Order: sequence, then C-alpha cells, then structure tokens
Amino acid sequence: MILLLLLLSSGLIAFPFYFSFSSPASSVGFSARSSLEEKRMLPRRRCPFCRRWFHPHPRLKQRQRTCGRPNCRRQLKRKSNQHWRTENADYFRGVYALQKEKYGTRSVYRRRYRQQHPDYVRRNAASVRRWRQRLRSAPPVSSTSPDLHVTIESEKTSIRIAHVSSTSRDIFVTLDTS
Repeated sequence: MILLLLLLSSGLIAFPFYFSFSSPASSVGFSARSSLEEKRMLPRRRCPFCRRWFHPHPRLKQRQRTCGRPNCRRQLKRKSNQHWRTENADYFRGVYALQKEKYGTRSVYRRRYRQQHPDYVRRNAASVRRWRQRLRSAPPVSSTSPDLHVTIESEKTSIRIAHVSSTSRDIFVTLDTS
C-alpha cells in the first residue's frame, strides 16, 4: 500500500485509481428487477397511530395515512369523524330534531299508534297466532328431504327443483317441456 502511494505521489503512474473498501455482504448483487422495484417504491412513512414504518401502496401514493392494520384504520376513521363533527356541528340540528319533537322516537310512535288503533292490534295478534300455528304443524322441509314427491302426468315434461327455502317453506319448480 505504501509502495502504491509512493508511485502515485511521484507521478510514475499517470492514471488515477479508484479504491473501494466493501464488506462481503455489500458485494452481493441484486437483480435488475428488484432494483427497479426499489426505485418505484415510495419512501417509507411512519404510521401516526402504531408508529411503525410502512411503504405506502403504489396506487394510493401520498394519500395513504396509516399502515393499513385494522386498528390503525379504525383510529383514523374515528379521528376523521370527530373532525367532521367539529366542522359541521349543526348538521344534526335540522329537521330531525323537529320530527323527533313532533312524533317522538319509533318506539313511542308505534306505542301511540297501537293505542289509537286497537282493531289493528287484534288483527295483527290473530294473524301472528295463525302463522305460528301453521309453522308448528308443518313438517320441516329441505332440498334433500325424502318426503318431496312430485307426480308428472306427461312423459315429455321433466321437473327440476330449483330452490327450497327452509324459512318460508316455498318450493320453486322449473318445468322443462323440451
């Protein structure tokens, strides 16, 4: 090394040398694809809630505020809702308050309606009683139930059960006459 420095200082070697002192880990090369991806990546940002570093999504660019974890997104939404409510403080003081004053809440409205319309209450109670009785007496129906029998008179008609609803006990049948 000393000899090289003497040669350089004496002018016997005319062209400059470039010395690189690199560690073995840095001499490992990266593929061209990874370096392009690194160039395209946006600079890392710090999440304001969990304080972790993250790379913003390329499509969102600078609009991405959080790291994307559900808790951080929830906190950002809470913060933006709070900001909106401070900016629009009288938004909910319009027609809704007048309607609530006039009609009350839904439960109050329904209670008042039932008190003013006793015939509706009687008819509704009878209807509900009949519906529950039918529900109790009807056997359970499923699409794989063996008690589903269909008799077809014509030989040219084929039948296919399209859908069986277990809640409403409806059976939708598709007829194919081809």
